[in-house]
Amino acid sequence: MDGEHDVELKKDELRHLVGERHRDVIEASDAIQEMKLLADKVSESVITLRDRCLPLDNSHPSTSTYVNVSIVYSPNRKNSSDENAKLDPSVAAHLKLLLDIPEMIWNFMDNADHTAAVTLLFFGRHISARLQLSSQAYNAGVDARVLVKRSWNSLLHMESAVLAACRRRLNAPPSGWEELCNSLIAIILLENLSLIKALDELMDGRMVALRRIFSGKELPTSHEGIHTGHSILPTRRQAVLSSRLLIDALNAPVYLFYQCPDDHSPSMKGAIQRELEKLKNWNLQGTDFHFFPYKTIHQILICP
Repeated sequence: MDGEHDVELKKDELRHLVGERHRDVIEASDAIQEMKLLADKVSESVITLRDRCLPLDNSHPSTSTYVNVSIVYSPNRKNSSDENAKLDPSVAAHLKLLLDIPEMIWNFMDNADHTAAVTLLFFGRHISARLQLSSQAYNAGVDARVLVKRSWNSLLHMESAVLAACRRRLNAPPSGWEELCNSLIAIILLENLSLIKALDELMDGRMVALRRIFSGKELPTSHEGIHTGHSILPTRRQAVLSSRLLIDALNAPVYLFYQCPDDHSPSMKGAIQRELEKLKNWNLQGTDFHFFPYKTIHQILICP
């Protein structure tokens, strides 16, 4: 009794020392200790009960027969559970495709095809959503939900990577019209921008490119905007590049938003509109599923 009294006194002293802030922690530790003692007592009681029931099982033949029958039929139950746990081939194919899509997206990124990368990104989202809602994925022998969750997180990371690559291209002075169109379409689809917002995005990127020319540093030569050197640009080269950039910046909106130079139809559709209309009708072979809903692209084309 004296020992328990001393322990309580020590606890009270400790509470006063640490203050009210850690009182809950101390009480929780006491509760955990009590739960541990209770669990040990329950385990001992279960073991005692099992030992006392063993002679009863041996003294009654009917009971032992029942146990033997249950043992005989247990493999069948196991086999049935194994059959239910088998992975459906369609689920396995979707999982394999979902795991391969990030690598394919990076390949398109290396080739500077941002629109194709975004298309695969939406395709991966569709597969991930279908697997999350599929009951077969939940009944699979492997934990498919973990793979789907990891793939979804990977796709979210790749979305920001694609956007960053598109904006790097808009900020790079050597970008051509086709490259700008490819990156702008990717940004429009990912951020659901209108054509007016896309034009603002283009102009902001061209302004950044112009500032980079006059910053005096060597310009990037790759399509991803990676610097290849750090030498100072001569004044004459700055003048040439800035003049070329200004001319391209004036002509790019006509090509991208008004009418293509090689388009002689009276529709007056720019390159971005033409590509978006192609994506509007894009679907999986042999299916009616569209990654880019008609209403979404239609709103992009008509909204100011």
